[in-house]
Amino acid sequence: MHLLAPTLLVGLIAAAVPLVVHLLLRPRPRRVIFPPLTMLATALASGQRAQRIRNVWLLLLRTLLVAGLVFLLAGPTCSRRGGGIVRREPVACVVVFDDSWSLRYALDARTTLLDRQLRRAAAFAQQARTWPQPSQIGLVWTDPTRDPIPLTADPGVVGDALRTGPSPHPHAAGLGAAMRQAAAMLQLARQPHRRIVVFTDNARHAWRDVPPGLLAGLEGATVSVRQATSQPRSNLAITGVSAPRGLHPQSLPLRLSAQIRADGIDADCRLVLREGGAVLQRLQPQRISAGDTLDVSFVLPPRAPGLYGFAVELDPPDRLGYDQRRYVVCQVGRRPRAWLVRQPGDATTDLTALLMHNLIAPETLPDSAQRVEFHELTPADLATVTGADHPPNVKPPDFVVLIGGVELNETQRRALLTFAERGATVLLVPGSIADGGDWPGLRRLIARSVQPAEQLDAVTSLTWSPAHPWAHDELLAEMTRAAVRRRIVPTGIEDVVAVLARYTDRRPAILERSWGRGRVVLLTTSPDPAWSELGVRAAGLLSWLYRLMTESLGPADRIAGFRVGEVARTAFAGMPGNATVRLENSAADQRSRSIRLVEGVPRAGWPTDQPGIVSVRYARDHTAAMYAVNWPPEESRLAPASIQQLRQVLGTEAVEIELPHETRPAGKRWWRRLLGLRDPARVLAFGLMAMLLLETWAARARRGAAVER
Repeated sequence: MHLLAPTLLVGLIAAAVPLVVHLLLRPRPRRVIFPPLTMLATALASGQRAQRIRNVWLLLLRTLLVAGLVFLLAGPTCSRRGGGIVRREPVACVVVFDDSWSLRYALDARTTLLDRQLRRAAAFAQQARTWPQPSQIGLVWTDPTRDPIPLTADPGVVGDALRTGPSPHPHAAGLGAAMRQAAAMLQLARQPHRRIVVFTDNARHAWRDVPPGLLAGLEGATVSVRQATSQPRSNLAITGVSAPRGLHPQSLPLRLSAQIRADGIDADCRLVLREGGAVLQRLQPQRISAGDTLDVSFVLPPRAPGLYGFAVELDPPDRLGYDQRRYVVCQVGRRPRAWLVRQPGDATTDLTALLMHNLIAPETLPDSAQRVEFHELTPADLATVTGADHPPNVKPPDFVVLIGGVELNETQRRALLTFAERGATVLLVPGSIADGGDWPGLRRLIARSVQPAEQLDAVTSLTWSPAHPWAHDELLAEMTRAAVRRRIVPTGIEDVVAVLARYTDRRPAILERSWGRGRVVLLTTSPDPAWSELGVRAAGLLSWLYRLMTESLGPADRIAGFRVGEVARTAFAGMPGNATVRLENSAADQRSRSIRLVEGVPRAGWPTDQPGIVSVRYARDHTAAMYAVNWPPEESRLAPASIQQLRQVLGTEAVEIELPHETRPAGKRWWRRLLGLRDPARVLAFGLMAMLLLETWAARARRGAAVER
C-alpha cells in the first residue's frame, strides 16, 4: 500500500472531533438543595445517565467517517508484492512494452495476452506517482513505427499512451532495438537508481536480437521482466512452406511441402492449399503429437510457364492467427532440352545408351507427353548442330549425356564446354561396351586417368555425402539401395572436384566439377544390369537425372521470399530500370499502391510490412515479378526464456522475472471490473458512502427513540 500524499495523514487528528464535541456538549448534572430523600435517588441516577455515552456505535461511525475521509485525501494506491518500485531515493525507470504479434495469444473469445499486459503496464505507470521525487519514467515500444516517450516526471503521459493500445500494424520485431533505446535513456539519467521494466510474453524468440551484454556497462541498472502468463501455452502452427527454388519445368508435377509444429498439445489438423480464392487441395486430418514436427506434401499437376502464388492454411485455426497461414511462390519455365550423345550404331548395341534414352524420354510416349525436349545425336550430328548453320529447331541444350567411348574432335569438345559455361550439365556415363570407354578432353577436367572397369567380388552401393542436400532427399534415397557390381576407378582427382557420393569402400561414385555457370558430372557406374541395379530400380536414377536437368534450367529470377519487416532489395529479372510499378497484396486488406523504381529496385526496398503474396505489375497489368512475405518461423515458438538465459543475454545478474497471479476467467468477475475494486481509493470511497448512509440512519433512529421517551 502506498500513499500519493502521506503528509495529509496529519488530518487524522480530526477523527477526534466527534468525541471532543460529545465531551463539550454533554449535559451537566443539576444540583438539588436538600430535596426530600425520596427524590435523591432519582437525581443521582439522572446525573449518571447524562455522563454516559448514549450511542457508542454512532460515535464510532462518525469517528471512522472523518478518519476515512482524511485517508482518502491522502491518495491510497496498492500493488501486488513486487509489482511496484519502493525506494527512498529517486528512480529512473523505462518501460519496454513488447507488442509483437505473438502476444495476440487468445486467452478466451475476448481477451488476449496483449490486453492483459496493457492493463498491467498502465497500472504500473499509475503507481509511479508514489515514487520519491524527482523520479522519472519513460516508455519504449518494440514496434519500430511508434515513437518512444523519453523520461518524464509525469507518469500520466506514459499511462495515457498505454491506454491507447498497440499499433494496428502487426510486427514481429524482437526486443533488441527497444532495449538499446531504454539503455540509452538510462545512460543520461541522473537518478541514483535505474530500472528497466519489460512487459513481454518472455518467449525465447523475443530476445533473439538482443546483443549479448547489453547492460554490462550500465551502473545501478536492474531489469524486471513482467511475464504475461505463468501458464504454459499451447500452439499449433505452420512453421514453413517450400516450393522449388529454381526454375521449375512445365512438364514436371509441382511439389509443395509444409511443416507443422505442435507445442504443448496433441492435435488432429487439416491442411488446405489455396491459389487466390480457390481451394486446390484439402488433405485428410493429420495427427501430430506435442513437441513434434510434421512434414506434409502437396503434388500439383504440371503447369504452364509463369508465376504462381499459393497459401497453405490450417483448418480449423488455432489460438494464434498469424501462423495459421503461410505463403509461397514459384516460377515455372519451359521444358528442359536434353541431348544424348552416343557412337553411331550404339542405339541397339550399347545397353547404357538405350536405358538412358528410355529413362529421359521414353519412346512409348508421344511428344506432347514428354517431359523434356530430347535429341539423340552422334558425333556427326553434334558437329552439325554446333556449327554455324545449325538447324533452327535444335536449340542449345540444358543437359547433355555423353556415353563413354564417343570420339569427339576438339571443336565438338569445346562446344560441349561452351554449353556448360552457359549453365548446362554435362553427364559422363560409362558405356556398356569397351569397358566403359573414356571421354578424352572432358574426363581430364575431373581426373588425370581412368582405370578399366573392374568387376567386384562383392556387391557395393553408393552413399551420398552427408554435407550435400541430396543426402536428405527421399526421392534420391533409392539410388543408395541399388547394388553395384562393376565400376570404373578415376585416379588423380583434381582438387577442385567435389565427391557427391562414395561407395561403401570409400571409392568415389559420383564426382562433380563446376564449369562456368554449369558443371561436368562423372558417374562411375552404368545403369546396365551387368554393372548395377540403377537401371532396374530406376526410380532413384530417374529422380536424379530430372534433378540435374531441373537445376540446369537456372535460378528462378522473378520470385522471392521475405520475412515481415525485412529490408528487401532484390532485383528481379525483366524489371524496368526506372519506372513506376503497382503492387498488389492478395492477402492484406489494403488497396494496391504504386512505387517508383530506381535501377529496378525501390529506394526503401520492397514493402514487407504485411504478410501475403505481392504481385509487381506494370505495362497494362503485366506481372513482372511476385514475392511472398511470411512471419518468422521462430515467432511461433512460445517457450519462455529462463532467468539464466536472460542474465546471460543482458550481461547482468540484476534480473528478475515476475509471474502474474492467474485469476478466474473474466466472465466470473464482471462485478469486480464494474466496481473497480482493485483500486484502494475506490474501495475506500465506497466504504465512506456506506458509513455515511449508516450514520444517517443511526442518527434518525436515535432522534425517534428520544421523541418516544
